[in-house]
Amino acid sequence: MMKKQIEQVLDSREVAEMMEKKHYNLIRDIKGYTEELNELEIEAVDFFRESTYRDSKGETRPCYDVTKKGCEFIAHKLTGIKGTEFTARYVNRFHDMEDVLREEGAGGKIPRPESLASVNNAVKILTPLLQQAGCTAEIQLLAARTLYEKAGISIPLEIKADKHYVDTVHIARHVGLYYQSSGKPADKAVNEIIRRLDLPESMYTETWESKGNWQGAVRKYDEAVIGMVAKWYCENGYPRDIEYTQVDGQKKCYHVMWRNREVA
Repeated sequence: MMKKQIEQVLDSREVAEMMEKKHYNLIRDIKGYTEELNELEIEAVDFFRESTYRDSKGETRPCYDVTKKGCEFIAHKLTGIKGTEFTARYVNRFHDMEDVLREEGAGGKIPRPESLASVNNAVKILTPLLQQAGCTAEIQLLAARTLYEKAGISIPLEIKADKHYVDTVHIARHVGLYYQSSGKPADKAVNEIIRRLDLPESMYTETWESKGNWQGAVRKYDEAVIGMVAKWYCENGYPRDIEYTQVDGQKKCYHVMWRNREVA
């Protein structure tokens, strides 16, 4: 008798974390998606399934089990780099879960490679999102290469970031911006400053990076941006709070402190 395979799902709290979104806002969105699917007479349970969890106080709270189809549905609602990042994260997460199941089912033996059909489907989903985010054809190929490696197929392509391009952590260190709470480089605050600078496309590039289980497109900047960020911070009076707007429209602040510039 064949053992029925259990469909893998993600807790909506984990999905919200991947999206860098408040869980209650994602719950609200999923309820809206479910209503849309029901109106179209499409089985919403194929995408989202109502569930609950107990919070730190022991109280029961609502959540959803989100299937792979549900993650694909959510990804199609996102645009730009956010959609690309979420897609890369959930694709990696489901692959990780499948790898664990294979290892358990094989009694610790080497897991089988991912099927070519499933990898082709993942590439089909990811490629248009990378295009929307403005990633070059080379970056799209590199992302596909990472996925095809799971099927045991090697694509001979290597792309390294230009040495003249730096990330926001590097910029934060050189400018001397750090978070008040953790003392770490204020990379997201730098992102907000850069957003206000409205840089031309010639001053940044997209690269593909892998860090642990995470893989995705990363924007890096011309070294000249370091001076531009430092100038903005000086001309605006070395603010301790860098205001930004969340996806839900709420105004928040990155609380930063300034230190003497250091070489990374």
